[in-house]
Amino acid sequence: MAIHKSTGNVFEDLGFDETEAQNLRLRSFLMRKISHWISENKFTQKEASKKLGVTQSRISDINTGKIHKFTVDNLMYLLGATGVSFRPKETRTRTILEVVIPEHWGNHSC
Repeated sequence: MAIHKSTGNVFEDLGFDETEAQNLRLRSFLMRKISHWISENKFTQKEASKKLGVTQSRISDINTGKIHKFTVDNLMYLLGATGVSFRPKETRTRTILEVVIPEHWGNHSC
């Protein structure tokens, strides 16, 4: 069995092209943040769905990692409803989208 060095993006390692791998990585990150917010607040799926303005089945889709059911903009909208904000930061060579998580989230590593 051969061991291959990771590219740092599991989706690229699985054979997705670079653009799709980056999109999947971003959606995965955003979904983890939403799941973390739900668990940190000890919300039921029903409570989370009311707070985010979506159906309970959408919360289930997030919690079970059904990444194919969400777009980046869907997930950013949902995270915005939790108090997260997004700020683009520009340098001479690139633009970075900073995810700003409110202090009231507490421990937000995930």
